[in-house]
Amino acid sequence: ALFGARGEQFSFIATEAAAGVELEQLARTVHDWRARGRIRRAVAKTLRKIHAARIGLPTLFGRHVFIAGDPHTSAKLEVALIDLDRIARPLVFSRRRSRDLAQLHLSIPKSAATVRERLRFLRDYAIQIDRSELARIARFTRYLERRKHNLARTYHGA
Repeated sequence: ALFGARGEQFSFIATEAAAGVELEQLARTVHDWRARGRIRRAVAKTLRKIHAARIGLPTLFGRHVFIAGDPHTSAKLEVALIDLDRIARPLVFSRRRSRDLAQLHLSIPKSAATVRERLRFLRDYAIQIDRSELARIARFTRYLERRKHNLARTYHGA
């Protein structure tokens, strides 16, 4: 088995480069709504599978998600994740899942994805998300935004 005890964290070294383009870059450059939908569904499906295995991704950012394939065609897109230095099987998984999704949401620039696209991603990810899960994701997003802002002020002496 890849994982031992619950809550155990792992690091590993990747020996091959990920194929494709960063999700952040695609979010900025792909404007066709059909292609954007293909990208969104491919990422949602991959994260849903990882989370179904109760694996948390503490460093889940748009720049760590690579998409291979042409999103403008109906060809299958492949999703690769990089920089998975602290994957974990946390004891309270629902909190980890919410935090992962909040981190990904926050890492995609506001100008690169509309609110509707972000909500559609959650719909594609979870098929059905209840209000308590949405509220938890929103709380983590606000927390991470404040933390990011405070860290920036600390480092820049503001």
